[in-house]
Amino acid sequence: MLVGIFSSRPKSSSESAAPTTPDRSEPASALVSREQVAPFGNQKSTVPPAVAVPFVGCESTGQSGPAPAPKGTKKIIHLDTNESQRLAYYEGPVGVLAPRGWYCFGTYGSGGASLLVTPQPTKSVDWDDYVGPEVCVKLHTGDTSGRFEVARFIARVFPTRMIFAENVISEGVEPASSFPIGPYSTDRAISQTARMYEYQTPPNSEGIGGKNKSEYPRDGVVILQGRTPDVLSITVRLPNELNLTSGIIKQAERDSYTNTEESPAQANRATPKSEKKAQSLDSCIAAKLGIDERSATKLEEEGREYYRLSKTFGPDAAESMGKIDKATYAKLGYLNAQCMMEQ
Repeated sequence: MLVGIFSSRPKSSSESAAPTTPDRSEPASALVSREQVAPFGNQKSTVPPAVAVPFVGCESTGQSGPAPAPKGTKKIIHLDTNESQRLAYYEGPVGVLAPRGWYCFGTYGSGGASLLVTPQPTKSVDWDDYVGPEVCVKLHTGDTSGRFEVARFIARVFPTRMIFAENVISEGVEPASSFPIGPYSTDRAISQTARMYEYQTPPNSEGIGGKNKSEYPRDGVVILQGRTPDVLSITVRLPNELNLTSGIIKQAERDSYTNTEESPAQANRATPKSEKKAQSLDSCIAAKLGIDERSATKLEEEGREYYRLSKTFGPDAAESMGKIDKATYAKLGYLNAQCMMEQ
């Protein structure tokens, strides 16, 4: 995946400090309750008052080339003043809170989008090999080629949504062995509901959020969104003295949750994607391409077929066997990421 560094703000000395002992200071018993977050259950909420933090636009790159940084002035969040005064909201193809004065870059494609925020500029980085302080957010869309990553997350930690994973496996594009069942033995579960899994991956190990090659632990949360579903994955590796990890994750949980909890019967509904969401995405893509919604729906179907063919036979063969070319597929991926952000 192509990446590049684009946006920056001045750093303070405390924000660029080395990551010393960045383990959670709270005991596990205190973390499991998460009574401050509240949206993932029926527990009572004690949400801090709304405050505004600076908005930082991040340029991105992907299948259709560079994309400009979005413009904004502020982001309303619900965190204590001590935390909010040291945070900014970084947004490219997706968005996340991170320490003020850091640098960001984003990537996008047909399967979703990513944003990495770091204290120093990095023109190119292998996500798994990066070992410094970071805040990273990834969106995997369940009704595009991102469904394979969504299915992997579901097989690991969301058993009530296994019907989705089983449907993806039944396509035969990837073997069942690519979708291991059960959480990573290395991860320490901090909190879990039917739609959210919060965890910590130890140093020099692999967990649900990917490889952590750093000598420090990495905290994260995986959140299912909508009936499709999509997966939002956020990982945070910060110096402990910043004391911002918990606030970043809590705000991400608040931002991502827009619907009430679904029962297992609702969650296991066999419909491969939400009709309402599909119509909304198709309408958005149709408007951007200047075509009618029916044509946009057909184009999306042809894009999914192109992906299946390219996975099995390669992109060149897929172009000759399918109904769209590589350039059209790349453009669809970019528009899909744009429309997901606008919803």
